[in-house]
Amino acid sequence: MLKNIKCPILLATHYMDDIIELCDTLTVMNEGKIIANGSLSEILSKPDIQPFLGYREIITEIEGQTSLGKEGILKLQAGPVIFRLENDHHLNSRRRIRIRARDVALALKEPSETSMQNIIPGIISKIAEHGPQEVLVTVTLGADGKGPEIQSLITMRSKKDLQLNVGLTISVMIKAVAVQS
Repeated sequence: MLKNIKCPILLATHYMDDIIELCDTLTVMNEGKIIANGSLSEILSKPDIQPFLGYREIITEIEGQTSLGKEGILKLQAGPVIFRLENDHHLNSRRRIRIRARDVALALKEPSETSMQNIIPGIISKIAEHGPQEVLVTVTLGADGKGPEIQSLITMRSKKDLQLNVGLTISVMIKAVAVQS
């Protein structure tokens, strides 16, 4: 509905659900000063901005082209990476999907016999502490690491158990129902 309007719209709100659903860009203010400004995906992926948002969710936003894949499964092509989606997305259109970091699982090997619809190879590009017991892992998707970046929020224990480090090739797993548009 708002996408059809060809002029900028200013929305001042404290409700993250509205921001995520309606905004392309976001300006975060604190005590009358701008502390962050940029695309919604850029701002929501910055852990240091989270306290100012009153929102602890880290979201990756990826844009691509939808099409019908094998067996009638809807897919989204984002560079060299293909995501399988729920069938409530529009076919043959440019779409932006959002994936919460807490919905992204990591594995050292590609798993078999799983309900996960999206198992994508990737290379860890960054690891950052995110609170006392959590780690935010940034992965560049694609076997060659030339796809979009995605973030995974895991426990410090998982990082240690898997011996994760920058440059490691891993499998990224995302449920199709966790991909939002």
